[in-house]
Amino acid sequence: MTVALPDLLTRVLHDVSATYPLRVACEPVRSRSKRESIVRITAEGLATVEISVPDGDTSARELAEVADRVADELVEVLPAAGYPAIWPECPLHPGSHPLEARTDGHEAVWSCPAADARIATIGSLAGANVR
Repeated sequence: MTVALPDLLTRVLHDVSATYPLRVACEPVRSRSKRESIVRITAEGLATVEISVPDGDTSARELAEVADRVADELVEVLPAAGYPAIWPECPLHPGSHPLEARTDGHEAVWSCPAADARIATIGSLAGANVR
């Protein structure tokens, strides 16, 4: 496994912990190839999912894709943990919709899809930015 695996997930998991006090564990499971690894993510001990994460690619596109996959899986766990199934919640439209992971130039960002507005770089969310 290369340095890219923890880096991609560490940035996304930072945003999870900055916005909700969820316990999220991440562990490598196996590698499908020399280009990607399978990682098991467990949130609040309630759900475990496995996602593939590229090894060695820390591009904005790959980071946005990993963030999107983690967000998709996290919304399945949030209601059981007592939170609304919206993550990360858009600060411009609270209770309405989640932010969307996308690229903006050479950066992976969370943005509001309704207003087409950049909210934060992935890995830099803070409790004050979103719920």
